[in-house]
Amino acid sequence: MTVLNRQCGECTLCCKVFSITELKKPAGEWCTHCDIGVGCKIYPSRPRACSTFNCSYLMTAWIDESWKPSRSGMVLHTDPAQKRVLVRVDPAQPDAWRTEPYHSQLRRWAAEWAPSRSSILVLLNDDAWVIFPDRDVPFLDMQPDETIVTRWTDTAYGPRLEALRAKTNLAAGAPKAT
Repeated sequence: MTVLNRQCGECTLCCKVFSITELKKPAGEWCTHCDIGVGCKIYPSRPRACSTFNCSYLMTAWIDESWKPSRSGMVLHTDPAQKRVLVRVDPAQPDAWRTEPYHSQLRRWAAEWAPSRSSILVLLNDDAWVIFPDRDVPFLDMQPDETIVTRWTDTAYGPRLEALRAKTNLAAGAPKAT
């Protein structure tokens, strides 16, 4: 179900920014099954990763029109298990997330959500940035068996959010700090 009568329309950016294992499609490249600007040519039989994807622009009323992926160059979605908003950036517009009004909005959301331990992660192919209210923390060349963990630490100046690269313990399904 979408909000505010929003539809994908000409937007097919999700068909580019995601890695789809079932199709052996890397992130940042157009899916061979995408009719760019039109839609999926295998929609009825598309992989589970595609059929279960929920674009936050379509599903979330408080995200305004400026965030439509075909306009912003970014696809927003959530990872409820990790309490994250993920911002997947079009490699053709790698600095889209750093431009206004987007960067300021990401920082505002980071400030609003910090008390609930939610985080914002910007993803551009194998690179990632955690957006905090006061800084962006880069994690370049992320590997498939790695994740990013955010946590509060006590400092002499009070609590501070930090981010760490962690190996994913695939057997246990939980991250293991490195």
